[in-house]
Amino acid sequence: MKTNKLFFLFSILLSMLSTNASAYDFEVENADGVIIYYNYINNKTEAEVTYKTDFIDYSDYSGSVVIPTEVTYNNNILKVTSIGERSFEDCMSLKSVTIPDGVTSIGDYAFENCRSLESVEIPNSVTSIGKSVFYGCYNLKKVTSKIVEPFSASETFDYGTFFNVTLYVPKGTAAKYSLTGGWMYFQKIIEEDPTETYDFEVKNADGVIIYYNYINNQTEACVTHKTNNYNDYSGSVVIPKEVTYNDKTLKVTEIGDSAFFRCGSLTSVTIPNSVTSIGNGAFNSCGRLKTITIPNSVTSIGDDTFYDYNSLESVTIPNSVTNVGNYAFLGCI
Repeated sequence: MKTNKLFFLFSILLSMLSTNASAYDFEVENADGVIIYYNYINNKTEAEVTYKTDFIDYSDYSGSVVIPTEVTYNNNILKVTSIGERSFEDCMSLKSVTIPDGVTSIGDYAFENCRSLESVEIPNSVTSIGKSVFYGCYNLKKVTSKIVEPFSASETFDYGTFFNVTLYVPKGTAAKYSLTGGWMYFQKIIEEDPTETYDFEVKNADGVIIYYNYINNQTEACVTHKTNNYNDYSGSVVIPKEVTYNDKTLKVTEIGDSAFFRCGSLTSVTIPNSVTSIGNGAFNSCGRLKTITIPNSVTSIGDDTFYDYNSLESVTIPNSVTNVGNYAFLGCI
């Protein structure tokens, strides 16, 4: 009798392990090939990011993950508004996550023990962050919060984070953060200056806005970023050979320093053969770019240009390039 009971219990256990019950309602593959798992929320009108199974195997997510603003499944378009509890917990190979302005809440333990995670940016849309969200993220070096009115996050970060991580906040909000639970313990709180860094902007025929600076006595144009907050471009960007502004046509000859820096949703860039130089850090930390072709008009590539460009699979460097800066491809896989 006892043997039969033990056999019955053992059979149930094996059944549970083999079933490996899923914890998600559906999955969708991003354009970059990354599969993200979701649950329906709010009567199936919205989606919440989750993990694959109830038995977290530490490998549901890795590398760079870009969470979309909305997702289409079964011909329904759902806004992604939440990162659920334990969604990325123990994903040891996860290096970066792009959280969109649509997400309003981040659940408990969402990124706990993501030991390869180095930086995170929290959008202003977030109104609640759970406990232990970034506990055990020992390689975290930078937290950027876009939240203008900070709320208590007293259990979000572990003790070591406050001494080893720099917190970047919107201009004029450092005093608020230094008086708000959790945030106040960061030893380094730096305000990001959103001052505009460009001379003019022009919208392409495809609706994409590109920011430029005048160069060479306003006879040519250099592609740049909008502000020092960066992350100004997403999707596909086609840089034109020339641009017209105030009835004046300018040849586009440079991609400036940090022009596409930290553009986590950027998927492709077309560089015209009018460009002769690519500046320092121009494509630094662009987590979704996989390939890029440098035209044979380019003669110079700056320092840190593709630094931390972990999704890079191939790059074509023409013979015309005579100068490649320090650490231009450091961190590329």
